[in-house]
Amino acid sequence: MTVCRTRVTLVPAESCAPAVDEHLRVELPASRPWPPLADVLVAEGADASYAEELAAAHPAALVVAVYHGAECWMRCAGPGGFVVHLTMRGRPPGPPWRMWASLAHTWLAFWPPGDSRCDRTRSASAESGEPAAT
Repeated sequence: MTVCRTRVTLVPAESCAPAVDEHLRVELPASRPWPPLADVLVAEGADASYAEELAAAHPAALVVAVYHGAECWMRCAGPGGFVVHLTMRGRPPGPPWRMWASLAHTWLAFWPPGDSRCDRTRSASAESGEPAAT
């Protein structure tokens, strides 16, 4: 069980001010009271359906990340949100999925879907051990 207060600073583009986000990240399994309080919930699992199930059970979590090896399904934006499937390719895995989930939380907290204040078209290089979204 890992429960941690996480601080992320994100500088997405020249046109946007830096974003500093603090949130509670909980890795399952975790005892009460932590899972219902999580802003980011991370668990090992097999597919997107488990991410959807956890998101429904923990509506306060803006990001729910379910991973299995080189694959991760992130349920983003709370109830009525969307799932992003990420696959780690190339060299040995980069940062752990929990770090990507915290980055996603920061992005969504400052630039929610439909917000046009920043250009979100940046792409990560899958060959460098960064996830590629599908």
